[in-house]
Amino acid sequence: SRLKYQCFCLSDCAFPGSMFFCKGPCDPTCADFDSAGVSAVEERGPADTANTLSAQQLDELEFSAIKQQLSIEEGREVGVQKDKRSITFCEEPSMEEPQQVRESSDQSHLEQVHTDEEVYPDEAEESAGARVARMVAEFEKDRASEKLSFYTSVFRLGTLVLSAGVSLVALSALLDRDSLLTIGVYTLSAGLLALSTCPVSELDLDNFFAKYRCVRCAVLLPWLAWLALHTLQIVPHLHIISFVAAFWAAMGGGCGRLRVRPRVTTLLCVSAVLYLVALAVSYELKAISPALRSRRERGPRASFAFWLLSCIHYLIAGALLGKLIIQRYLRRGAVSSTLMLYHIFYVFLACLGVYQIFLCITAYGNDQYDYGQNKLFTGIAYFIPAVVVLSVGREKLFFFMARRFDRDSTRAQRDGAFVAELLSRMPVELGQTWWVHHGRDDPRYAPEDPRRNWDQGIVVKVRRKEFGVRIKMGLGVTKEDSQEDDRVQQQWSWTSMGPFSSILWLPVAGGGAPAQELLQTALTNLRCIEWQSITRDLMHGAICGRMTDDDSDWYRLSRPVAQGEVIDFFMSHSWHDDSEAKFRTLERTAQNFYRKNGRYPTFWLDKVCINQECIGDGLKVLPINVMACNKVLVLFGYTYVERLWCTWELFILFSFSREEQAAERLMLQPLHEDADVLLGLKGFDVAAARCYDPNEEAKLRHVIEAVGSRVFNLKIQALADKLSGSCGENSMSTSMQLRGSW
Repeated sequence: SRLKYQCFCLSDCAFPGSMFFCKGPCDPTCADFDSAGVSAVEERGPADTANTLSAQQLDELEFSAIKQQLSIEEGREVGVQKDKRSITFCEEPSMEEPQQVRESSDQSHLEQVHTDEEVYPDEAEESAGARVARMVAEFEKDRASEKLSFYTSVFRLGTLVLSAGVSLVALSALLDRDSLLTIGVYTLSAGLLALSTCPVSELDLDNFFAKYRCVRCAVLLPWLAWLALHTLQIVPHLHIISFVAAFWAAMGGGCGRLRVRPRVTTLLCVSAVLYLVALAVSYELKAISPALRSRRERGPRASFAFWLLSCIHYLIAGALLGKLIIQRYLRRGAVSSTLMLYHIFYVFLACLGVYQIFLCITAYGNDQYDYGQNKLFTGIAYFIPAVVVLSVGREKLFFFMARRFDRDSTRAQRDGAFVAELLSRMPVELGQTWWVHHGRDDPRYAPEDPRRNWDQGIVVKVRRKEFGVRIKMGLGVTKEDSQEDDRVQQQWSWTSMGPFSSILWLPVAGGGAPAQELLQTALTNLRCIEWQSITRDLMHGAICGRMTDDDSDWYRLSRPVAQGEVIDFFMSHSWHDDSEAKFRTLERTAQNFYRKNGRYPTFWLDKVCINQECIGDGLKVLPINVMACNKVLVLFGYTYVERLWCTWELFILFSFSREEQAAERLMLQPLHEDADVLLGLKGFDVAAARCYDPNEEAKLRHVIEAVGSRVFNLKIQALADKLSGSCGENSMSTSMQLRGSW
């Protein structure tokens, strides 16, 4: 009839190791425990010693019991009260803690302790994983919106130019001004090319026209005027069919009560194909009846030329119509309607250019050189979009604006700042596994096993400025270790929890800083090292973060980055790889850079560009440092893919950039001349990489998983396949070949 909750006392208290059902937290150390706590406690089972665990049993069940009690699943049955307060593990208050004033009311005591000191996951808005996933989703949404806004602005400009060109062409047909026609065609071609620079995969014309109806009308009204003039001027007035399709497109595909509602792009494609059919019929009539030809269309072989033009237009119109039917109705989704429209209009303009070239040849045959020259320029203008697509390539043309968007250095630095913010916002949570360093290099464990130098614990208490980790006393880190360990610079404090376990208190790192603050801090403290300052001794020795007395001058080797200066290379490498091979590779890279640019490059190197006395602050803004450099120089050795910090640097580069754009900023330099280096990339898996610090490893993996570890693996593996395909399986020995392929 009443809600009861289970507690498990782990401390050296009045009821050690007993299982209880109680109304609230069991706190035997409270002065009012007998009056307020025991009265609300009923032992589970008979009231005898059978329910009391021995110290040895307590030691064996310690971690499983804690994890059970700290389960934070939705609707948990353990450690939750009606006011959503978490379970409190009883302990003797440490000497550093002020003694709490015990009030006669137990409820008032709980309010003071739990509200002022404890931080509970139930009171948080969401878990760490949900928070990071939400932040990534919001950032990707904002980034996609920003990119779409950028494309839309370009597309609006392109449609205005295209509309102006079509208007000039229609006006030239009305006024019979050839010079106006030439200007209109060049303007039209420029507008079409501007539209083609936006990726069709991210900007769909149908959605664009549906959202911006004014732009749709601005483009289609001049086209309708052009078709109307040709309908009136060209016999047998078949352009009316093309006009009807274009008018339907201008109405947005809707037409009265018809259930069929085709896309605007499909109607425009049909309009262009029908226009070519109408031209083919008119050319056929002109070939049969010379009376239908204008004065400038007459020549000795005009009939043959018109027959040839008619056949070409029939064939092209039939091919385009067949392709449209196949792609739109037989192979749905194989090619986007926007891409199909571009293809058809490229061919459509080229067909119009063929007619202008015919008029040019006829004019030269009739000694009308000025007119012929004008038609030659007009014909060339019609061919410009098709020629540009064939020469530049469809992918390069359509992704021109996408590359420009990704190459924006400010935007790239903001991407890095967001990744840094994700890493800084990883909180310490109740029930989280936490490793404590003892540095004894225990030979009982493998080198890659964290237990070799770390002791596993579990977070049992989280306060606003510190958190408690429960570890086993005597089997792991000791108070003496905490005082002698130079890796940990925080102040540790201890709370005794009996002969078999204790709580280690660690300070909570500062709350996650916003991306803008991290970006400003990183750019203010950004440093680089000149090539002349890099020596062989600098490339080997202690790993970044482990200083000796002889290494105190590392930071002085670097200098602040000047205003407007961009660091040439971010040096990404593993300190476990061959230092001599790395220095030789750097020498070769520096000399090649000097021959190309007339100066030696600058580098970002962790050992000298991060102040080793506060390495945590430097690593916190590492993603911004990666994105602030012009290129990422990867000194690829045998252990590179095994180090999580190395793969983290690659992840920063690939996280929010397109694969092609990230590859452009990546310079791969293998340290060894064999195929195993490339095989390391082909079988790349970020899950196989490790950190020396398992706590750092957990944080890095959390962020990588939130952004997408599988996609990251596929990107690296795809680049390795392209690399092997361009170099060949037997020609991977030189870094020049590898760098050229990337």
